[in-house]
Amino acid sequence: MRQLAHQCVRILSTSLIGVCLFFVLGPRESHAQSYRLMHFSLTDGLPSNTIYEMAEDQRGYMWLGTEGGLCRFDGERFRSYFHQALRDIEIIRVNRSPEGRVGFVNLSGQIGFIEQDSIRVLEDFGMKGKAVLDYLEDNEGNIWVGLLREKVNLQPNRVAVFRLDQAFNV
Repeated sequence: MRQLAHQCVRILSTSLIGVCLFFVLGPRESHAQSYRLMHFSLTDGLPSNTIYEMAEDQRGYMWLGTEGGLCRFDGERFRSYFHQALRDIEIIRVNRSPEGRVGFVNLSGQIGFIEQDSIRVLEDFGMKGKAVLDYLEDNEGNIWVGLLREKVNLQPNRVAVFRLDQAFNV
């Protein structure tokens, strides 16, 4: 019984020394990062509290696709972007091309880009009324549009449509 008591005392003292060393030396060795959480809402300039997607551009601006439109956050304030050619202001996709160009898709399936700090809306190319799910700009500047059951490649002088149900026997 006495040996068991000595073992318990030895284990407790070793543990106590370990805990003390951790608290004494730990903070000097620790390199923890602190983060600041901020909450933004309509009163801060957001066009909507519903945000569908975000993308960061090459200058560090955050672009937000919201229920109330496209906006840019510069770290201090929000700026909203609108264009009269947009049939819907609800922005469901926001992307950045390999060259850094920011683009978006709205709920009506229109594709637009930010050029010279304003919106440029692409032509429909016969896609009006079709469900545009997403788009991607490749390294050659081609725009690939994902539609329900088909894919479209928009090139400067032609439009190529690939039917996925025929290509994959869906």
